Amino acid sequence: MYPPPVKGGAGLSRLAAETLLLVLGLILALLVFGPIGSYASSALFGTTSISAPSTLGIYGAYFAQSSCTSGTCMEVSVKNDGPMELRNASRRGAWILIVDDYYCGEPDYVYIGGDDVLGVGEVATLRWSDNQCTRYAGRYTSIYATSKEHHMLKLYGPQGTFAVYSYYPG
Repeated sequence: MYPPPVKGGAGLSRLAAETLLLVLGLILALLVFGPIGSYASSALFGTTSISAPSTLGIYGAYFAQSSCTSGTCMEVSVKNDGPMELRNASRRGAWILIVDDYYCGEPDYVYIGGDDVLGVGEVATLRWSDNQCTRYAGRYTSIYATSKEHHMLKLYGPQGTFAVYSYYPG
């Protein structure tokens, strides 16, 4: 005596279930590792990568020969290399200069063609009327950034822009 044959049920066949799982696994792998993976993972885990809207290039720097507390003590010429224009470029707090890891602060004078926008290809002139820069490393120390020494400049600009320049005397 054999059991009666089973007629077609309402469920999925084993082949259809395995194929469905394989397709779902492939879609999940593409979401995690594919071109939209960073977007999908940042949406799921709350992290995003943001970059500055433009790049800056420092094309020249001037330093006084000795300690200086008035006039033009330091000057930096910076160009917006694009691709976007930078708004609010002459407002207070838009520029910060670091020389040899010493904080030199904001410029006293910013010239950007008469407006507040640093367009692509436009050059801004930034001037400081003091060349004393300070830092805190357990205690406050300071330097005078002069034209007699090599300096590494780091310039933070508007909208998260950043430029590095190596100054050599002579």
